[in-house]
Amino acid sequence: MAMNLGIAIDNGQRIASGIKYSLVLAGNNGNSCVLYENLVKFVSDLLNVNKDNIEEEIINLKAKEEIYLEEREDGEWVYLSYFYIAEKNIAEKLIALDKTKNIKEIKNFKVELEKVESKQDIILSEEQKEAINAVNSNNVCIITGGPGTGKTTIIKSIIEIFEAKKKKVVLCAPTGRAAKRMQEQTGKEAATIHRLLEIKKLEEEGFLNIDYPITPVDADVLIIDEMSMVDMFLMNHILKAIYLGTKLVLVGDINQLPSVGPRNSSSRHNRI
Repeated sequence: MAMNLGIAIDNGQRIASGIKYSLVLAGNNGNSCVLYENLVKFVSDLLNVNKDNIEEEIINLKAKEEIYLEEREDGEWVYLSYFYIAEKNIAEKLIALDKTKNIKEIKNFKVELEKVESKQDIILSEEQKEAINAVNSNNVCIITGGPGTGKTTIIKSIIEIFEAKKKKVVLCAPTGRAAKRMQEQTGKEAATIHRLLEIKKLEEEGFLNIDYPITPVDADVLIIDEMSMVDMFLMNHILKAIYLGTKLVLVGDINQLPSVGPRNSSSRHNRI
């Protein structure tokens, strides 16, 4: 179409569009960024243009902050700007959450665990106790394990202990089905992440709008199930919505469905 309109094959705007298209395509395949040399080769094959012209447009896009380049030990990586900003926000907020003073920690936690075992008439395994203790001792925790490994018992115990101390525990999951199952298993209301954050049109707007206004989450402990299905943009929204001091518990299973968007759990961001 471009050539029919008289646009030259090596036109800068055509090449810039091809670069951005390739990075979006990588995002649709679950990757947040692409190795520089892989991107140049892909765009060269896609548009039938030489590498010098592509590298020139990469420099121009970088100058306009439409893309970001990041140097690492394994090479130089190229991001679309909103991919980079979302990933950077996630990293910075997780670090900030982790380093914030543990103001929700419950004292005499061993006693509280024993109370839960007695009330629920269960005997927690050492691994389950370790996971529950980790939630009390840290602001950010990941609980992972396949079906039947006791993740639901861990979640129920966390709810029991923290609510007994008048702490507000909020449950959510990426999909309506997962939220419903979480509610049925725990006996406590669970919402979809979108409903919790009051995101109304995120799917319609795609993952481009990283500045979508988010409703803050009022919780002492936020537990998110089926985390494998959460992509980087939804994770960015979640972290924007929680206050420093909130405990974040991420529950998942490597065998669960991956996210559709960038940063799915089965993806490696090293090729288009």
